[in-house]
This record gives sequence, structure tokens and C-alpha cells, in this order.
Amino acid sequence: MSSDSELNNDDIISRWIDPVIRKPVFSRFTPDNLEQRTVAAAELFHARYYKTITAASKGFGVPYHRLRSRIQGHSAINSNGGLNTLLDEAQTKAVIIWAHRQILTGFHVRGRRLRQHVNAILRASGNKGTASKRWCNRFMKKHRTIFHLRKALSRDAKRKGVQKRAMLTSWFDCFKGYLQRNCVKKQNVWNFDETGFMIGYLEKGIFVWTFLDINQPVLTDSYDKVTITSIDCISAAGVVIPPFLIAPGVQIPVKWV
Repeated sequence: MSSDSELNNDDIISRWIDPVIRKPVFSRFTPDNLEQRTVAAAELFHARYYKTITAASKGFGVPYHRLRSRIQGHSAINSNGGLNTLLDEAQTKAVIIWAHRQILTGFHVRGRRLRQHVNAILRASGNKGTASKRWCNRFMKKHRTIFHLRKALSRDAKRKGVQKRAMLTSWFDCFKGYLQRNCVKKQNVWNFDETGFMIGYLEKGIFVWTFLDINQPVLTDSYDKVTITSIDCISAAGVVIPPFLIAPGVQIPVKWV
């Protein structure tokens, strides 16, 4: 008569292996069922259906190191709390609030700045753990609804200072009123803009941003060595004049253009 362990092993095998075709019960190996396949491969290895981890890994399409870690007793990150082992719930909330406050006051939160702040919290709480660069990347991925990376443009601090919503709204209301009073047509309304491009300095960067409704933040006060000016014109009717570039220099060879 079979023992209880043999009966359990038979149940495990019948659960994950089709008795007719002798193959896994999964019709397809997809990222959505990776965790379930990992559990199945680990159980079949313990049930001695597979003699080696390599065979179980190949049989269910599970990465070898992932399966070996699970067989050794490690649980999934999403089930054991993952990053909560370094920061508790109150500390995590404090980090998120700090990031919002930094951005509201005009300071951009880069990955290094975030790591330094988390390590300061750990030292203050007596925790000997350390937040590494890799840890911060995982932290941001876990809280992807709050943290996301955006490329930034550079802008002078004086120009940024006058860009207040109330001031811009008031100006556009006055402008619309002027157009209506004077019956100005859209094709006669043109926007003329002069933009400088910096050469010889890395003007754009990637940093941590916590406002999902802003797609492209603007950096304040960047430095440049040489500038090239681009003049752009577009009408309210959608007609565009090709941009005109002004490059520094007295003589510009034709082959440069």
C-alpha cells in the first residue's frame, strides 16, 4: 500500500502534468503564469518527478536561478513584502512625502538624492541596512504610480519665475478679447518664438518625478558654452514657416548648412 508521501507526490504530479501527453498542463508559457509555473516546477522537483533543478527549469520554462531560489525556501517578493524589509510603512510614506515636497520647492529628485535620503532615514532609525542604487530602482518600480522618470529641458530661472498660471490665464483672456473686438482672423495670428540650443554641455537629464500629469519637467538654470538660435513661426490656423537657424560665427562655410 502506498504511503501518504507517495500519495501526495502522485497528487502533485497529476495536478501539473497531463497524464495523456505527459507534458505540463500549461498551454503556453507566458509572463502572466510565470509564478504559477515556478510553483509547479518546485513542487515537482520536491516530488522527485524531476531529478535535477535544470530539468525542472527546462520542463516549465522557468529561469534556473529563480527556481533554485524558490526550492531553497525563498518566497516571492510580492508575497514576503519585498522592499518592506528595509523600510516600514511609515518610512515609505515619509519618503514619498519628502519627494513631493522637494519638487514643489523646485528641487529635482534624482536617484542619488533619493538614495541619500533613504540612508539618512535608516541611520536615524538605527537600521544598519543601506539603500543601494539597485534598491532605489526597485523601489521606484514598486511605486511606479508615484515615481516615474522623465527627460527634462533647461530654462532660465527668470523665465520660469514669471510662468505662473494666474498670470498666463489673465494674459490670454486679454488677448482673446482683443482678437474678438478687432475681428482678427486665425490665419492672421502668428506666434513667433526664439529658442536657444546649448552646445558643449549636457542640457538634458533624467530624474525622479512624482507628478504623473506632467510629461516633461523643465530644469532651472543650466549652463552653456555656445548657443545656436532657432526662430520658429506658426499661425493659429496651423500654417508653419520653416525654422531659421542663427549660428555663431562671422563666416559659415556653405557645406555646413
